[in-house]
Amino acid sequence: MREIQNIIEYIYSLRGKEFVAFKNEFVTARKAIPGNTLVVYTKNGNKETEYEEKDGYFVLTRTDSAGRPILDKYGRVNSWQISKEKFEEKYDTKAPTCKCGIYRPKHVNNTFVQIPEDIVFETAFGVQTIKKGGYLNISDTKDIYGISKEEFMDMYFCA
Repeated sequence: MREIQNIIEYIYSLRGKEFVAFKNEFVTARKAIPGNTLVVYTKNGNKETEYEEKDGYFVLTRTDSAGRPILDKYGRVNSWQISKEKFEEKYDTKAPTCKCGIYRPKHVNNTFVQIPEDIVFETAFGVQTIKKGGYLNISDTKDIYGISKEEFMDMYFCA
């Protein structure tokens, strides 16, 4: 596992391998509860990150189109924290698909790069571990984060 001290320099080393994709997943959302600990697991059961929920943020959970949570191989949900601004930027928060609060993503292009090794690095929300073959969302240099290969394949389409 390579510890990345400067994620911008690391991304620069992968220059020329960027590509654009857009999200195609459903989520449910709840307001974050400050002080709660949120552990993010990938589809294959790996612990990706752990952090405290923040005031003014939302916790999103991947679901199918009927609103059933997507579970990892150990039966845990895939949930993560997102700022209110990013939530409104990435999801159609004005028109949930039903009264049960399932949100559809907006067609927003994101820029990614695939990583050639296991890495650990600091994100805006805490330390994150991404395995070889995973992806970094580099659309916003102030909010770089990783996505496992499995989740990326489930959640994104290349533009």
